[in-house]
Amino acid sequence: MITEKNGKTAVVKPESDLTGKNSEEFSNILSNLAEENFNRFILDMSGVSLIDPLSLSEIKILSSRPDLEFIIRNVSKPLMNMILLVRPDSRVSFE
Repeated sequence: MITEKNGKTAVVKPESDLTGKNSEEFSNILSNLAEENFNRFILDMSGVSLIDPLSLSEIKILSSRPDLEFIIRNVSKPLMNMILLVRPDSRVSFE
């Protein structure tokens, strides 16, 4: 998983599906970045075709915080639909 930090923005790019250990790593990275006071997350999902409930719940929980913004890039339509099933907050946008 690639993580880049620039100011208060963090770019997280999983390199494979978010299942099992990858999902745990993804969730931990997002939580840690939020604790480090990053407030803008760009999730590059170009390497992801499947996402499990742990990763979905992390996006849901963090997107409910009014101080955080999420931009999800390079996401396939099926993956976008999976993410939308958990009804993330309006501070989540897709590019």
